[in-house]
Amino acid sequence: DAYAAGSYGHANGFDKILVGRSSGGAFHLRVHFWPGQDFEEQNVHDHRFEFWSYVLRGTIVSHVWRPCADGREFRRYTYEPRGSADSYVLKGHEMALLNIAGSETWPEGSVYAFGHHKLHTIKCLDKPVTVLLEDRRNLLDVAQVYSSHLRDDEVRVSSPALEVTKYTAAIRRALDFASTR
Repeated sequence: DAYAAGSYGHANGFDKILVGRSSGGAFHLRVHFWPGQDFEEQNVHDHRFEFWSYVLRGTIVSHVWRPCADGREFRRYTYEPRGSADSYVLKGHEMALLNIAGSETWPEGSVYAFGHHKLHTIKCLDKPVTVLLEDRRNLLDVAQVYSSHLRDDEVRVSSPALEVTKYTAAIRRALDFASTR
């Protein structure tokens, strides 16, 4: 039940499935699965935690973004975690100009790591499945999100926890897909 409550369909197009926690909660182990079509459009964002990710299946392409004077226009938001709620909140701030500064590609079998403040978007190829280890020892209160399409001062994004039966089905679907060739 606790693992299902920490699992949900993420707004960036993947199932975020909690499969383990260290005692004290300093580390979380997750499976991420992009079950639909290849997903590319998402908000530029960083993370509240550092993490390492192993690409079990498919390919992940990360576009790294940087502020610049002649970039694309985005509204900056701070992400407030959902906790036990069925949604999370994005609080609007100033407009910002960002451009892609580079790209990194991780095919099946790769391991990659991100720190707290790496602004990025992810392009998914071949319905990736990743195993991700979150390091929550220096967990930040908020993450930064930059949206080219949102403009409201506050946005509530639905992200209900998976019910236990949907949780076990999501794990089964991700692992079944990862094991097929």
